[in-house]
Amino acid sequence: MTGKYAHIPVWERARQYKTIWEEAADILSADFTELAHGIWEVRRGERATRIYNHIVQLDDPVVLALADNKSFCHRVFENEGIPIPKFTSFRCDEFGILRTFIEKNGGFFVVKPAHGTSGGVGVTTHIKTYREGRNAAALASLYNKEIIVEQLIGGESYRILVLGNQIVHAARRRGIRLEGDGRKTIRQLLESENIRRRTSGKDNFHEISVSGRDCQAMLLAQRLVPESVLREGQSTLIKSSDNGETHSEVRTDYDDNVTHLLCKEIKELALRAARIIHSRFAGVDIITCDPTIPLENCGGVINEINTTPGLHHHYGLSGNTGTPPAVLVLQHLMENRPRIRDDFSAERTER
Repeated sequence: MTGKYAHIPVWERARQYKTIWEEAADILSADFTELAHGIWEVRRGERATRIYNHIVQLDDPVVLALADNKSFCHRVFENEGIPIPKFTSFRCDEFGILRTFIEKNGGFFVVKPAHGTSGGVGVTTHIKTYREGRNAAALASLYNKEIIVEQLIGGESYRILVLGNQIVHAARRRGIRLEGDGRKTIRQLLESENIRRRTSGKDNFHEISVSGRDCQAMLLAQRLVPESVLREGQSTLIKSSDNGETHSEVRTDYDDNVTHLLCKEIKELALRAARIIHSRFAGVDIITCDPTIPLENCGGVINEINTTPGLHHHYGLSGNTGTPPAVLVLQHLMENRPRIRDDFSAERTER
């Protein structure tokens, strides 16, 4: 099956999740029962668990609420020395805070609701000016009174799936890269890339410009300029994704299974972030230009942590092999659920 339905929010994926969980139950020789639309029970022997779409019975409501608060998570991670973007929070009657932050820090910015949303809702990226920041804050304020502004970090987006004390999968939203030949500048390499893309016959073709904000942000992160000459074989990220130049409420769709690419330090950092929040099941989002080296060595950050993470992000990807993530989640649930009392229903009836 393929689980990658572009631009469909997680709460509208009940049919997809039914297939994901039913197939996982079958692999584990467990019984799968639909209790209502989007609600299922999986039972194996003396243990059972219930699932609501993508939500499973692992983290308690307090953990979920704390993890949903982006300001809280940023502050906690910052105090623990975990690399995060520069940020501050404000309300719509505190635009002076926004102005000061933008004027003090260079580059591009992200504005988003501080909590209560997911899937890119209310988020605007690649902001350059205070005026753009105010407009983005107006959008974010529709979803929450508290707003966060962050410095945009150049790199590709990765979702690292933490289950218990293990990394079980990692997905990447693939960016666009150029490879140097030791002679041509980035501008010249990009011209050749645009010709290749233009003649490829793809319907969704769009040209990449060195003046585009995403390209500018990627080059800035790597301390490069359009006239830089890349050495032969040097790979450089020029766009964080192939989504054109849309920067408002863009949902992240992942392309590749990159579990094998993560260095030991990034894996340990993702596990540590989940432990700090006390989450047993989390999607840790990082941004980096190179997942094979520690974040501190390339300006990467942990961007967000998501409890009850959407498993659909980890299906239908290039390079997917091994045990599907939902199987591992169900297995973990079954091993940690209390045994079912056979007389439970009868006992309640007698009372």
